[in-house]
Amino acid sequence: MDGLTTLREWVKSGNGKRTVEIKIGEVEESYFMNIWAYDFELAEGQFVNSVKEIDLKKKKQDDERKLYEKFKTKFEGAL
Repeated sequence: MDGLTTLREWVKSGNGKRTVEIKIGEVEESYFMNIWAYDFELAEGQFVNSVKEIDLKKKKQDDERKLYEKFKTKFEGAL
């Protein structure tokens, strides 16, 4: 995992439109950790292990493609 400084820099580079939430530990699982990165401008977020994994533009594009394919399949037969 990247240090907190690297995650903080990613948030700062978003001009107040990004956030990172870190959860460490769960009941009977002290090694549990997840990091949620979110960009309000893109309205997209993802779980990551490091800043290097954050690619919210690609994730948004992938999500939109899946939604397009779903609706295309749904309505293509309706014509």
